Amino acid sequence: MKTRQSFSTPEDFLSQLQTEYAESALEGAPDSEFMARTQADLNALDNTVTYTAEQLRSMAVVGAQLKEHVYGSLAADMAARIVPNIAVGILDTGEANAAIFKSPDGKYAILLNNGLLLLLNKFVKLMIAWEDPGRVIYCNRKPAEELTVGELREFLPELVETYKQYGAPHGAMLKLAPYVVGRQSSLLHLMELFIVCHELGHFLNGDLDNESDFCVVEDRPWLRKFEENKDHAIEYAADATGFQLLQTVLQAIPGNFSPLNGLQAIILLFNLFFLLTEDESPSHPNPRTRSVRIARQFFGESFADALESSYENPELLRALFPKD
Repeated sequence: MKTRQSFSTPEDFLSQLQTEYAESALEGAPDSEFMARTQADLNALDNTVTYTAEQLRSMAVVGAQLKEHVYGSLAADMAARIVPNIAVGILDTGEANAAIFKSPDGKYAILLNNGLLLLLNKFVKLMIAWEDPGRVIYCNRKPAEELTVGELREFLPELVETYKQYGAPHGAMLKLAPYVVGRQSSLLHLMELFIVCHELGHFLNGDLDNESDFCVVEDRPWLRKFEENKDHAIEYAADATGFQLLQTVLQAIPGNFSPLNGLQAIILLFNLFFLLTEDESPSHPNPRTRSVRIARQFFGESFADALESSYENPELLRALFPKD
């Protein structure tokens, strides 16, 4: 069957992509106890909703919430530029990061790899669990009460390596105690929001206007993908525009989040990307440098200098983000 060449809306284009990327990278049956505990966590937030195991694994609910929070925060003039042109979705693309896809007739879709969001979720859990293993109430590897900080730290390299190889983070599954779930979900959501805002930054900065910056997707000759990370300056500019947009979003969504909360999540996000990319290359900027540049532009020289120094002395980072 011939692939369509035109689409009525970006959402129509996204629907075609959902068909194209229907195969999941997450193989095997879901962990029944883990899924039951996840459903219980969601019921605690809203006891009127029940999700299927497939919904919980595909993160379809996350994609809908991300779009609602970002697009619902836009001023009228900004919405008029973005909404008719770009859709947002979460699919098993196999891409290491988010990517912008373009249809033959010029519709765009920001796709976040399902595996990336799972990796972020597991990463945030590990960061919180390292501070106190007693916060873990379930682990599929061993009884939660027997976990040590050393064992929890050993889980991260496994997640990173499997993600690099398969585009999905295979490894230990953890559930955290209810009293830290709010912190976990907030950090995760702020990371996800910035990823979407960064991609929208490329659109708002005019980076998508040059056809030569798109490449044909392997095995899908009708589909093109924006080639990010070709130029450090372009990525830094998209970070800056994305952070400006994120601040607008944070003012509109529930949670009373501050720009500093957003920066803290971005630092964690780029720390993970640092583990995935191992420093920088001529095409890929150093993820930690990206954090520092955002801090310098929006929080000042002294804050940025302290952040840069914190990569050698983590105590400085704790001083920048004191616990409540």
